[in-house]
Amino acid sequence: VACGTNTRPPSEYLPAAPPGEGADGLLRWFSEFTKRFEEGTYVHRPMVNEDRDSWGICLFPAQGAELSRCVTRGVEVTASCIYMPEHRAQGWGYSLAFRLLGTAEERGFQTCQLDTRIWNVELEGEERDTVRGDGVIGFFPILTDGGWICNLESDPHSQYEVEGRTRKSSHVIPGEFRYQSCSQGSRSMRGQFSGTLLMVPGTRKKPTGEPFHATLNPFRLYIPDFIY
Repeated sequence: VACGTNTRPPSEYLPAAPPGEGADGLLRWFSEFTKRFEEGTYVHRPMVNEDRDSWGICLFPAQGAELSRCVTRGVEVTASCIYMPEHRAQGWGYSLAFRLLGTAEERGFQTCQLDTRIWNVELEGEERDTVRGDGVIGFFPILTDGGWICNLESDPHSQYEVEGRTRKSSHVIPGEFRYQSCSQGSRSMRGQFSGTLLMVPGTRKKPTGEPFHATLNPFRLYIPDFIY
């Protein structure tokens, strides 16, 4: 079994399953997919974070060795990636999620807000690429117990659709704040992605403590044995 797109000739298709002893590639491909879904590596969640009705099977690993996880002062940062054979120049899509753990007393703050971030992309055979920026894709999420606060401070461009939202309203979105983006490919198609996020206790406009860096532990960038 091989994968490709109608923009590439069959000669450029990639194996979607590792070689086997017989012509059972498709069976092993489906079997591995089912196993990952049953074990919780793939989970059922919205495909578009801003659209809570876009439910489907998410292929970003949600557990196991390919999931990066770190907790800093009660801020959990998780991340994983998927290889995109249809966009080899971009290489990989990645998904990052932030949420609060523990209690306000344990953390020392009730809420905290993302201010800036630094991404480090290290591809084999190339110099490290460091990307610095404000927020993530236009968002400055304010994390709170059980979710994140959606308002003009956290979503200044009103990207997130919430029923009844106005310019002055504030809504708690349950669950982690999650977003997707992509990282470029390379000749070796191997590397890793890591970084730090500057979090402000309280909010950026009304801080309640000193900013601190939450860690994004490295996750691998590579071409997997099974491609979905």
